[in-house]
Amino acid sequence: MLNFTGKTVWASLLLLAIAAPTSAADYALSADGNAVVRVVPQTSIGSAGFNTSLVTSAYPGWTVNTAGGVAGSSITPGTYSAGWNQGSGGAQFTATYSQTSAVAAGHQLHWLQFIDTNQPLGGASTPYIDPRPNDDNLPFYWTTSEVAGKSTSKSVAFSDYSKRGANALNAVNPVTWNASLYAVEYDGATGITVRGGVTWGWTMKPATVGSSSATFTSPTPGCPPATCSGLGTPAVNWGIGEPGSLSFTAAAFSPVVGDLFKLGTLTYHNGATQVGSALDAIGLDIAMNFANVSEANFTYHSQLAITNTTNTNDPIASADFVRFTSGGFTNTFNVLEGGTASVDLMARLTPVLQVTPSSTGTGADKDPIGAPDPAIQGFQVELVSFANATAGGFISSVPEPATLALWLVGLCAIGAARRRS
Repeated sequence: MLNFTGKTVWASLLLLAIAAPTSAADYALSADGNAVVRVVPQTSIGSAGFNTSLVTSAYPGWTVNTAGGVAGSSITPGTYSAGWNQGSGGAQFTATYSQTSAVAAGHQLHWLQFIDTNQPLGGASTPYIDPRPNDDNLPFYWTTSEVAGKSTSKSVAFSDYSKRGANALNAVNPVTWNASLYAVEYDGATGITVRGGVTWGWTMKPATVGSSSATFTSPTPGCPPATCSGLGTPAVNWGIGEPGSLSFTAAAFSPVVGDLFKLGTLTYHNGATQVGSALDAIGLDIAMNFANVSEANFTYHSQLAITNTTNTNDPIASADFVRFTSGGFTNTFNVLEGGTASVDLMARLTPVLQVTPSSTGTGADKDPIGAPDPAIQGFQVELVSFANATAGGFISSVPEPATLALWLVGLCAIGAARRRS
């Protein structure tokens, strides 16, 4: 059990104990992977932080006693988890308040929750008393009929599943939602005594905001016998004479999952190198760094084939080229002899699914146990194509396997005809 010191010295100089949650998921990605919700740190709060004026302005004639600590009182959180339900993201939170002594006859333990959010519902202005719109004529979270099944003379249970649709990010970024939750004793008329409280909440942000970085590794052939430098960095050189080189320039990105986006820029210099000193291939490790969900960071290991052509009087045919050999990459990036050019590397993010546990309930605000949306573990990246070659470079298509086979058959036929002639 974790104990947190209250921010207020109560009349009895007692502290409210806050126990650690029994289960938690700090963040959750939406089913399409485009948004992430993350819980905020949970803290204890003393009675002096209670928003008395908000209650008394909404309920004229009511009185609030904020010096109401009692011996043996505690708030024990249960579930505190980020999640998605029916396309809306937020957090589930459950807790129980208990005290060793029973409340007086006619009194009842309740919860009173204040919400501060930049996306209020029901026409509310923030902060406001939850729920909004109110479902009875009292300021408490539970109605009189609801709390009857949630409380005893010594305890009261709480459950909430606050959510907003992912489209809320179109209006404000990030979406913030923060609750100040207080256990209170109600005298049955117009009086409230505050026992203590806890904060909880969540934020929603775009999930795919990030940037790339990369390093070159694992040359073929190795160095030596080839000559190269810059391994383990974003720029590598190779060859004796006029060295060839490749460099990777990182890019910031924020794509919609499934759409093409610029992952970075390759710059290639076609040098004139001595035979046997150049590279035929090199690895490129591309790190994917996500600003709002660092848990999804990963490194993609790719391989670039480097083709050093024989120089002739045809500058196009003499152009050296590189291409990715992993996945279904369909382009080559060609650079004229002695030239330097750059090209954008285009990619696509796809979500990685994980097993979604079954559960029951509606997932409504006061019923936090609901069937979750398909759970996303993270992302994978697919390198798709080159684009936007600068002067001195051009992009060619790699023949499809069937076309390549026919082309090779044609070459064989031509060779046979020449031999026969």
